[in-house]
Amino acid sequence: MFIFIIFRLLTTQIFNKINQITTHVSEYSNINLKNTPSNLFELNKHIDSLTYSYKEIRSKRDELHELLDTTLIGLCLWRLDGTVKYVNPAFAKIIGYPIESILTLNYWQNITIEVNIKKEQKRLQKLQIGERYGPLEKEYQHKDGYY
Repeated sequence: MFIFIIFRLLTTQIFNKINQITTHVSEYSNINLKNTPSNLFELNKHIDSLTYSYKEIRSKRDELHELLDTTLIGLCLWRLDGTVKYVNPAFAKIIGYPIESILTLNYWQNITIEVNIKKEQKRLQKLQIGERYGPLEKEYQHKDGYY
């Protein structure tokens, strides 16, 4: 639960920064270049602000990855089609593959055991209509074939 709260906090901070960036970008369309010196100064302020925002987003992203990479809980983020987007070292240890290899696997075909697929797909249907998905405890297919 604690990791989820930290994850939620960091992602909220990242999305707030992205919102600030899009606000700055939308202001560019209002800049009039007829009065060049003052408008260049204004443009420079916007660029500095964007640069700072990008650095903050990168910093928050790095903090988030450090948190996820050092947790003892195995985490796997994947798309509905089974494309694996992120795994942490704890999850890689659970299923016996290096992280780079896991990113080439399909969650449904290579990681989830057949018995759990139908149960998990029912849970995903609940998620799609706005209901809660987890918590979830399940077995995974290990590289050596056992669960």
